[in-house]
Amino acid sequence: MQAGEDKSWKVRLCFAKSFAKFAEAFGKEISDNNLIQTFTLLLNDNEPEVKNAAITSLSLSLRFNSTEKICNLILPTLQNHYADSQTSFKAGVALALCEMAHIVGKDYTMNKILPILVELMKDDNAEVRLNVVQNLIKLADIVQTDLLSPGFLTILTNITKDAQWRVRMGVIELVGDISVKFGKDIFVKNLEPIFMQYLTNTAAAVRQMGIQKIANMAVQFKGDWVISSFVPKIIECYNVEKQGFNYRMACLQSLAAVMPSLKKDEISECLVPTFVKACTDKVPNVQFAVARILK
Repeated sequence: MQAGEDKSWKVRLCFAKSFAKFAEAFGKEISDNNLIQTFTLLLNDNEPEVKNAAITSLSLSLRFNSTEKICNLILPTLQNHYADSQTSFKAGVALALCEMAHIVGKDYTMNKILPILVELMKDDNAEVRLNVVQNLIKLADIVQTDLLSPGFLTILTNITKDAQWRVRMGVIELVGDISVKFGKDIFVKNLEPIFMQYLTNTAAAVRQMGIQKIANMAVQFKGDWVISSFVPKIIECYNVEKQGFNYRMACLQSLAAVMPSLKKDEISECLVPTFVKACTDKVPNVQFAVARILK
């Protein structure tokens, strides 16, 4: 279509914004054979607004393109131009790559897509890092536990110390979801040290995300794991001297989150002593937190 190559950047912008609608209207055959070549040029347009609109439309229109065109035309374009692009474009690349995974399959995802995402996880801009972390769960169904390579786990560990709390929260959410998907053994072997950092995170939202996810994990992993592994770590963390009261509250709330997965005698024997101790805490907020749990 000539609109995609028009001299006016505003015309190209309009085409880029509307490409997903064009693809749906013309269907997969025409889109894949005719439209995608012109559209790919917009992913390297000189006008940032056009590029940003194009990468947004790409995620919405991938289903109208064949695996061949994605692998041989779209992905090479993204590989060649994402590194020196603006933040919004790189964030869009992260989303598009994650959406591609279920189309191109495991091997191509591991060899071509994941390396780009790993580089984007180290980007200087927090928005880009966050967009990768929020969408990586889509790769888990495709590549399974091969996602958890030593290099990938190292990057996740580093990001738990990210300056932006939303990125840290995204990592805890991702690790929690992956753990439920892959199971207890994978969590214990690869992910537990990363996830447990939620307890001492300085951002309340990050701690709350961990508490939310641990409730789901307790249901999946069952009470034996909760009693033998999780609860002792929480009690140890609670008893650390000279730590902020917010961290003690996170420990109490974590214990409360796993209570539905435990038997009454397990709660009485393993959790109640810590709750009783919290009742005499010097900080009223901690006393109030445990009172709400015991109510």
